[in-house]
Amino acid sequence: DATREATRQLYVANLQSLQAALDARNIRLARRLYADNLSIIGQSPPLEMRVLGAGLDDALAVLDLGHGPVARIGYAPDGGLLAAIVGALSEIPRADKKPLTPAFRRALVGNTSWGIDIRNEKSFCFDVLATGRHVARPAGDAEWVRLWEAANHDVSGFEEAANGRGVPLAVTADGRRLAVHAVDGRVRIVGTEGSDVGVVLEGHRGRLVRATFTADGSRVIVQISNAVLGLWNADDGRLIQRWNADGRNVDVFLVSANGAKCIVIGSLKDSSGQTARMYATADGRELEMITIPKPWANLSKTNVAVSRDGTRLVTASEDNALHVWDLGHGSEAACLRGHEAPVTAVAFSADDTQIASGSVNGAIRLWDCLLYTSDAADEEDS
Repeated sequence: DATREATRQLYVANLQSLQAALDARNIRLARRLYADNLSIIGQSPPLEMRVLGAGLDDALAVLDLGHGPVARIGYAPDGGLLAAIVGALSEIPRADKKPLTPAFRRALVGNTSWGIDIRNEKSFCFDVLATGRHVARPAGDAEWVRLWEAANHDVSGFEEAANGRGVPLAVTADGRRLAVHAVDGRVRIVGTEGSDVGVVLEGHRGRLVRATFTADGSRVIVQISNAVLGLWNADDGRLIQRWNADGRNVDVFLVSANGAKCIVIGSLKDSSGQTARMYATADGRELEMITIPKPWANLSKTNVAVSRDGTRLVTASEDNALHVWDLGHGSEAACLRGHEAPVTAVAFSADDTQIASGSVNGAIRLWDCLLYTSDAADEEDS
């Protein structure tokens, strides 16, 4: 009848538009057309839809480690090399809510936390500019890899540099200064060459969770308890601001690579999701807040990353997707699909043009950030 024929013609027209959208790499439009056709047929997709659906993977490239999970991932400063650490994660997000068994427990400055068993990890390096082939770690890149591992794992490798002055907490990007937790409970800034710069963080004495420096080393951020963070001037020890988490806990905090912004992610009391609050590290003032609802909210310190300029946040969700958030506007900019297993590690490249993500099964995907800026999104919708 006429209705059936009109439906068939719409389906065919959508197929043609879908192919054109894929050819133009307009993934957002292609997804919309694909969903429209699925609703039209109301059943499992036929062969032509399955073939076109395979093109909806947003990734620029897919790298395969052979096994997983990918525990950490990061770009070299020039963007040409990608380092990945494969090993036992403390807790892998799963849709059935049953985490895998943690590798081991370790003491972390008075508190107990789950950690990565670095004894069983294996490092991989990829040449990103040469279509992702495995490469040996170049000698010239050994230093950035060492500092990156220290920033992302723990700083136990700097115990000798601490020289008995306390437990190492964080190291500056240039590797010259350490924040240490002294025996008296204070946090001190010391030199890695054995010098004592004589800076003590004012107003803190006792237990804490973890700490990190901003890129230029001028600020140090300390998670004091499950729900409180402090921002200090690392040059004179002056307390600038304290931040309280929403609801129950601080799940993770991140500092943008340019050091200007800190993102604090906390769980809501009613377990309906998480909030991400953005603060200026210069003076501690709050800049923006977004809510990440369930089921997208399941964030830890490995499966969330902030862009170098602090304007975008990428988070992993339980449906194996990545969500890119525009922190300036407090909205979602894009949803990236293609992973076939939960995402366990994400990172921005140094120039913010790419995102790398690794999953439980050892697959690493590279994504083009330039397709998901506000301007690009506006062009797609026009």
